[in-house]
Amino acid sequence: MLSKVKNRIGVFAIAALIGGSLTCGFASVSAQAAEKVKVKMISDWAFQAQAAVFTNAIEKGYFAEQNLDVSIDRGYGSADAITKLASGAYDIAFGDINSMMDFNAKNPDKSQAIAVMMIFDRPPLSIFTFDDAIKTPKDLEGKKMVTSPGEANLRMFPLFAKLAKFDQSKVQLVNVQPQLREQLLLKGAGDVCTGFYYVSLMNFKQLGADTKKLKSFMYADYGIKVYGNAIITSKAYAAAKPEVVKGFNAAVAKSMHDTIKTPAATIPSIKKRDPTIDDAIELERLGVINHEFVLTPYVKQPNLMPPDKVLSIVERVADALGYAHSMGIVHRDIKPANIMYEPESDTVKVTDFGIARITDSSKTKTGMVLGTPSYMSPEQLAGKKIDGRSDLFSLGVTLYQMLSGRLPFEGESMTQLMFAIANNPHPPIREFNAALPEWVVPIIDKALAKDFEKRYQNGAEFAAAIREARKAAAATPA
Repeated sequence: MLSKVKNRIGVFAIAALIGGSLTCGFASVSAQAAEKVKVKMISDWAFQAQAAVFTNAIEKGYFAEQNLDVSIDRGYGSADAITKLASGAYDIAFGDINSMMDFNAKNPDKSQAIAVMMIFDRPPLSIFTFDDAIKTPKDLEGKKMVTSPGEANLRMFPLFAKLAKFDQSKVQLVNVQPQLREQLLLKGAGDVCTGFYYVSLMNFKQLGADTKKLKSFMYADYGIKVYGNAIITSKAYAAAKPEVVKGFNAAVAKSMHDTIKTPAATIPSIKKRDPTIDDAIELERLGVINHEFVLTPYVKQPNLMPPDKVLSIVERVADALGYAHSMGIVHRDIKPANIMYEPESDTVKVTDFGIARITDSSKTKTGMVLGTPSYMSPEQLAGKKIDGRSDLFSLGVTLYQMLSGRLPFEGESMTQLMFAIANNPHPPIREFNAALPEWVVPIIDKALAKDFEKRYQNGAEFAAAIREARKAAAATPA
């Protein structure tokens, strides 16, 4: 099993979600009126709380904003969802990333699946028991375990046994349908059962079990440092329809704000698909998901890169943009997600020139503006003719966010955001990160000047300002 790698990057992974930016283009009414792309999705399980982020995105129109017409079906486990994805029956699946890797390894001749957005920072794989005699995983030896063939818990069980230091061969497996595990455990068919933590815990509650007596062994607590559920598609689909995948992820990121900030408001979107659900149970289940698997301690900590590393990356991006601009190319969508950094080789790449324009035609048709709003320059938002200095403003926004953990301009609506970018001064960056050196402030201020004549006039000038300031700081005694 691969170990967990946190900074495989897409430069600053979680910042786009925390910052609340809309990773999308927005265009004229005629463009928005184009026929929506149909996307068939399968979830990993029944319409329960884990599906709320997707059903809410449908009901709130977040997918529609991305020109997507998304339909969603329930699944019967991650393996089922991924198998159906690989068959071509679905375009996108939600499931366990470890099940995905297992499928790819065992089916090299079939369509390979890839994860395009992590949702669970750690896996919910767990073992449950009401048996007072079972106090540690070692006590599983000689016991019966109710489980389901092919499920993620079972595939990871050998690794769990190795790390928890017990003999898995001494555990007798009782194979049943996954939806029957909790019921059969309560009826005495076994001593323990496997299950996703948030699924089994709430199922036991619904079955009237005394959950105060319930013990759980979560694999992640015994050294299994892997991710959990992700948005998954096939390599072929991602290659053929990158904008669809990008738009899908953007809509889900937006919906995640709702499931975290106003979770109760998202439950009706599940109930619409399964009227039999218990609203209170699903709200509690969603709270467990958010607390244990989405907003983990790792996710909630600032996770900012060291300032010198950020400045080194931005310096090189500025040089790269300077070269592109000298060739007459304006990127038009500079943001963290389009800057790739490989820590091992210390390599920086600027990606996604999909909406780049030659300078002489850098204004699109009247009324059309392309890019990511939170990172746009005032002139780009206004639909004016732009040049490389617009990219440098976007790079300034990126630098601000990476040094402080927040965007310099925010708004509750697109109108408010556009007004803030065009008119409001950015908050002093050291209000959010007092540890930053004073010499960073003038670099940020110049990069974010509203008037492009007062900004850095080219990428080389921006890069030189950072380089010289870093050199001077290094030469100054502490």
